[in-house]
Amino acid sequence: MSLFKKKVFVLVGADSELGHELVCHLSVNGARLVLGGEKRLRLDASVSEAMRLGGEAISAPMDMTKKEDYENLILQARAAFGNIDYLILNTDPSTSFCPLFADWNGFTSIDRVLSRHLTLPVYAIQLCLPFLMKRSGCIMAFSHSSSNDPHPCTNALQGFLKGLQDEFQASKANNVHILSVTIGDMKADSKSEAGLVASSAVRALATRTATLRMDSQWSVVARRCFRSFYPKWLCGLLCCRCRRAGAKKVQ
Repeated sequence: MSLFKKKVFVLVGADSELGHELVCHLSVNGARLVLGGEKRLRLDASVSEAMRLGGEAISAPMDMTKKEDYENLILQARAAFGNIDYLILNTDPSTSFCPLFADWNGFTSIDRVLSRHLTLPVYAIQLCLPFLMKRSGCIMAFSHSSSNDPHPCTNALQGFLKGLQDEFQASKANNVHILSVTIGDMKADSKSEAGLVASSAVRALATRTATLRMDSQWSVVARRCFRSFYPKWLCGLLCCRCRRAGAKKVQ
């Protein structure tokens, strides 16, 4: 994938297991990486690994609830590498501790949670957009939709990006690509499954895919068995009822 050679990536949430695996898969393809996250030691370890694999990287420890730290992240990317080609947002609620909505305490809690998972990631997009437009760049964002760990902020950023993508397509004047990656019931904090998600996401990024959904092998097998053993009319009827109940259609 020579497409990524010397390309500059800003990665927010690089201190997670998925973030580290993304660093590895991008580094072997010659990428230049600016790593933002709250765990300094993990960022430093990812920088060392990136250099070992043939990439270039700098770390930018940050508080992901502070606007100034996002601004500093972009400034460091410009100072180190001059441009920005890709923005990767790994800021979904499952990547960090997030209290249940019942435990949110007044406006301060609302502002803090939404700043981490929606408002400031959107601000990062705004900061990077002028550079991405000049370079025909790309925005990639991850969301986790497992029913085992529901959260009101899940897919909030994906909803914004869907609207932004529609706006870009309508204007026909913006060449920035948007890739939404949805992680189903896979455990992105597991090294093996995070590696699988990262490698698939990097391939999708290279081919400029619009959407990517990742599920565990058991989920895929279950859906295939469902299709195999039941007639199409019954699958359609069940899916229709599920949609009426507010559930997602079986893929």
